[in-house]
Amino acid sequence: MITLYHINTVNAYKIIYLLEELQLTYHISNEQTLPETVNIPYYQTQAILIEHQHTIVGFLAIADYLLNQYDRKGLRPPITSTAYLTYQQWNSYIETVLQPLLLQYEAGKKLANARVPFFARSIIKKTVSSTLQHPIETEFEQHLNYIEQHLSQYRWVCDNYFSLIDIQLSEVLDTVPQWIQEEKHPNIIHFLNSMKERPAYSTTKDKLSFSTHINNEETTEQT
Repeated sequence: MITLYHINTVNAYKIIYLLEELQLTYHISNEQTLPETVNIPYYQTQAILIEHQHTIVGFLAIADYLLNQYDRKGLRPPITSTAYLTYQQWNSYIETVLQPLLLQYEAGKKLANARVPFFARSIIKKTVSSTLQHPIETEFEQHLNYIEQHLSQYRWVCDNYFSLIDIQLSEVLDTVPQWIQEEKHPNIIHFLNSMKERPAYSTTKDKLSFSTHINNEETTEQT
């Protein structure tokens, strides 16, 4: 049985979506601590998958493990295909460019809403708002234009192969709906609508919502 820990981490959505697309049976653990046999010092910031004697930490390692072991649907294009080159390029682009930019954006939003002394509140809010609304938004607009242009040529990212990359990209785009405009990004909107039509989409959302609710209840009881 596959067990997934720490679904409150940033990459949990992608892992659960992949598990659903692969039609695997798995268990989401709401425990905040790992089994005693697992000794990983940085585990609290990473999703962890345990199956039999295997412990896999982090999204990229988990995705590789699941695809190597269970992919019978072609969620990773054949290694000799042109689509595989696209797969590699976009995997790197999403995880090393888009994802860090989103984390920076989310960190800025948290700082803007953080409790600070009254005399510093307006200064921090103004500084953070300026950073979020101009440098980050402007940079992300350029990325959206690039993504829009690519999706104007293909139904899915990897030359019409539905793949893990589509799951990764949809997670990024779902985070910034306020920057996606129908007149500027019709192909992005079509892509996101196509993702929502897949059965795995609603199942993933439901499981994440339920597990988050359980975790919140347990946290409330502890306090």
